[in-house]
Amino acid sequence: MTGRAVLGPHEPRRSLVKLRLDFDYEAFVAENRAPDLLRHLAETLNINAADIALVDLRSGCVILVISLPEDKAAELLRLASSGPGRAALAGNIRLLSVREGDVIEAAPLSHLHQSKFESHLSWLHISDMHITADFADNTSDTAADLERFLEDLPSCLEEAEIAPDAVFFTGDVAQSGAAEEYESAETFFVELQERLPHQSRFAPLIIVPGNHDVTWDAIDPKTELKLRRELSNTNNADAICDAADAYIRERHRNYEDFLISGKSAIRVPGDGERFFAHKFFAPVRGVEVGVAAFDSALLSTRKDLVGKATASAVGDLDLQFLRLGRRQLRSVAAPLKDCTIRIALMHHEPLSEWYADPDRELQRQELTKYDFVLRGHQHETRARVAPKIAGSDDFIELAPGALHTQPHWFQGFMAVELDLKSHLMRVTVWSVTGHARRWMRDREFGEDGRTLRALPDKVIRRLRD
Repeated sequence: MTGRAVLGPHEPRRSLVKLRLDFDYEAFVAENRAPDLLRHLAETLNINAADIALVDLRSGCVILVISLPEDKAAELLRLASSGPGRAALAGNIRLLSVREGDVIEAAPLSHLHQSKFESHLSWLHISDMHITADFADNTSDTAADLERFLEDLPSCLEEAEIAPDAVFFTGDVAQSGAAEEYESAETFFVELQERLPHQSRFAPLIIVPGNHDVTWDAIDPKTELKLRRELSNTNNADAICDAADAYIRERHRNYEDFLISGKSAIRVPGDGERFFAHKFFAPVRGVEVGVAAFDSALLSTRKDLVGKATASAVGDLDLQFLRLGRRQLRSVAAPLKDCTIRIALMHHEPLSEWYADPDRELQRQELTKYDFVLRGHQHETRARVAPKIAGSDDFIELAPGALHTQPHWFQGFMAVELDLKSHLMRVTVWSVTGHARRWMRDREFGEDGRTLRALPDKVIRRLRD
């Protein structure tokens, strides 16, 4: 098929489809018919409405360009080619034609965003800074890019008309968990908060740790391997971790000191805990937002240190080994059960090969409590419905890319806005661009660096209750 959308690694292949509708354009926009149309298409194709992204809306009659999984795009085109299928598809949406879409001919979405979308809740999502002690000296590429990020952030947010209600950082604050790296990080986060729009200056800043936030100097290879042997022989990870709590906390000591340091000027909830729950209210609509901050790097290690100590060649010891654990997943979820919007933060990709099999099964049960799961780690950008785990209870997985400079990995950051009235969400991505390495909207992510999609069905149900 032509018109294939650009996606990050590991994404299901997606295609663009163009729908021509027999509607007056101004009435279609004024009556906000797009969400109902996307839900109708999702029901017909038996997929989650949030898995269909609105790429473009054009006048003429009304022409929609949508992005959806390649197999569902093919099914949509097959339905449109037959009389009975076309009748089932059209319903009451007055469909004129369905054709393959072409991203090259898609017009900018600015008119749609400016005239139709109302932002009632928004957040800024950054990740994977890997800051080093030389940040203040500006002697590394990452340091220079971080400085430019801080310089460009105010204009990026102002131009996009976004004043975030929260800032989320999903792991790898530091490069090796060293104390002096966190001193640099404190400088960065203080300046970040100062450069937010005035109305966002007191927005909560919520940080979760990544595998590089483990203090490498605190890793003892023999203790590490003993802990791993014990965990490999039990499904009760919480009990093993309790017994090794002093060692695990020592591995995170600099990260925890960074969060609770008395001299720290950054405002972070959680009192230095590795995992916690936080709640705040969306200022426009007044709905309660619950945030679960998870530590997916609790058991992360550095493979080369363990390998050298044992004189053996080892692969990545984190693969198929990490655990969130029953206690962490359930204790954090409990205070958030009555929140209208529920967001989970973690470093490693949920339900992925990074976790041990029993923990993946546990995540399948527990992560359906959340509407959005934000993560980092793989230095890629992603906005997709998670692999099917519970039908309409699926969550949307979001990854912003990395602030860290590294060849062949995506440098980016993300803002997400929710329109709680029209039940839409808008995702905007920025990346480093050009020889001057300035931060600008990433047009490979979507036209004008943005995509629109429906909110998860479970959020819509709560908003209507």
